[in-house]
Amino acid sequence: MGEVHIIGQICGAYQFLETNLFCKWSIETGSGWKLLSGPIQGQTSVSRSNYRKASYWGYPIDVHFVSKTIKGWPKINLHIHHFDSYGRIHSFGYGQLHLPTSPGHHELTCYIWRPIGTIFQRVIQFFLGGSPQLSDPNSIGSPTDRYQLNTESMGIVKLELYIVFRNYQEFGVEYK
Repeated sequence: MGEVHIIGQICGAYQFLETNLFCKWSIETGSGWKLLSGPIQGQTSVSRSNYRKASYWGYPIDVHFVSKTIKGWPKINLHIHHFDSYGRIHSFGYGQLHLPTSPGHHELTCYIWRPIGTIFQRVIQFFLGGSPQLSDPNSIGSPTDRYQLNTESMGIVKLELYIVFRNYQEFGVEYK
């Protein structure tokens, strides 16, 4: 079986209008994949920085998969939250990134978006905080569901990953 080892970090969030952000993340694969070691979901700490409206996390990722196929290649789902001055937690955006299919060092950027609510929901959001959330988080990666949503851009999350392959050439998979 071919092995894929993903090592790296979720560096931080940039270009958001707020600080005090944290990220819940998960790695999703197809049915032909088996997890050998490492967590496939987690949460960063809350980061507050007044410098350039950025949140710096440096959260480590170390996951090892085995598979006989490249179908269902791993992708990472990101859900950004904002911790406000009253101690409330608000959903701040979603993003999904397909992990690279080539070995080596990769600096990745994931664009974060959130749904735009109705006018009434936006008025409530302005006065009380919060934001519209997805009723089904699986629609993040669903092409049919995702493109039916009205969304707005929130910012970006940067990741730095190393991808290591082992034994894939035995199954006729060539990589460069």
